[in-house]
Amino acid sequence: MKAGWTTVRLGDLVDFHSGGTPSKSVPRFWNGDVPWFSAKDLKRDRLTDSIDHIDRAVFDETSLRLLPAGTIAVVVRGMILAHTVPISILDVPAAINQDLKALLPKRPGEFDIAYLAGALRAQQAKILTDVSRAAHGTTKLESRVLENIEIPLPPLDEQRRISAVLDKVDAIRASRRLSIRMCDTIVDSLFEQMSEGQRLPIGEIVALQGGLTLGPKRAEYPGEMAYLRVANVMRGRLDLAEVKTVRVTEKEASRATLESGDVLVVEGHGNADEIGRAALWSGEISGDVSHQNHLFRLRPDASRVLPKYLVNLLNSPDGRRQIRTITTTTSGLNTISGSRLKSIHVRVPPLNAQRQFAAQVTQIDMIRATAEQHLSELDSLFSSLQSRAFAGELDTSKAPLPL
Repeated sequence: MKAGWTTVRLGDLVDFHSGGTPSKSVPRFWNGDVPWFSAKDLKRDRLTDSIDHIDRAVFDETSLRLLPAGTIAVVVRGMILAHTVPISILDVPAAINQDLKALLPKRPGEFDIAYLAGALRAQQAKILTDVSRAAHGTTKLESRVLENIEIPLPPLDEQRRISAVLDKVDAIRASRRLSIRMCDTIVDSLFEQMSEGQRLPIGEIVALQGGLTLGPKRAEYPGEMAYLRVANVMRGRLDLAEVKTVRVTEKEASRATLESGDVLVVEGHGNADEIGRAALWSGEISGDVSHQNHLFRLRPDASRVLPKYLVNLLNSPDGRRQIRTITTTTSGLNTISGSRLKSIHVRVPPLNAQRQFAAQVTQIDMIRATAEQHLSELDSLFSSLQSRAFAGELDTSKAPLPL
């Protein structure tokens, strides 16, 4: 331990406060302007507003507490705890629901709020190992686990310097994320500006093919090939970090092999918002590659539609709206049928207009790829700085104290 540093249990630094939900049968409780945070809000490190709001009368008429600005909120219940522990600082007076815990300092001024939140995020992997799962599948982070988390605590000025260094790198990361979102917004805008063309059913401009269904008998099949899964198909791009293989028959290999220019569309997913997300296959992997049954392969008619246009059409706000209208849900799985997908009517401009659109999108994709590469490098840098900072290995002596 670095000189001047101590290690303190989280439970010795803060008190834990549980939230709640005002009665939905009292409409006036939900007509106010006070932020009421739940797990769905905790998507950023610092929060100034929530999706839902409540009236100030709630604090007079119920046991719900108005928390001060600067409160740290942690998600302690919900399926997200299977892989992430969301932790945010509430920068406004607010309330929280029962799936969150508020961390309130026992002795205000003893520690820097941003430092403590960062120290907790740095231990996320360890905290996740202590998440418990109830019999019905709900994941939960017990208060005793939170209480016993050990926090490395340097002098207050050094806490603030560490927070300032990490905040600066994180601000650059946020700017890269904004650049990526702006690229997507520009592509959507370009698509919406294309007013030419007639509306045709997708079935008239593509050949649709289902994928391979997995099963134990496949171990006996003579051939083997790589295959893409739902996890490989992001919206507008492929994630090929992990590509699995599958045993196939000769007939299957002939029928299901992907060709450059094929468009893969998610047919089944637990999240309805992810149904229909599409990506272009351009032969990124050598050898024969197929796809699983929860993906459709659309092979565009080259005389009618360009693959680049088709992908962006399906991922556009209009395409996503149409796909939602044909989505069905059975036993928690959201799906679309091939026949209903082929029946969707979409705008098909002349090929010259599609080529112009594809050229513009290609340029934007290059900018987006550069931003993603920079973000990946910044993520690695932030992770390294975070690890060193909370281990007392980061020299912050030249970092100015935040005002």
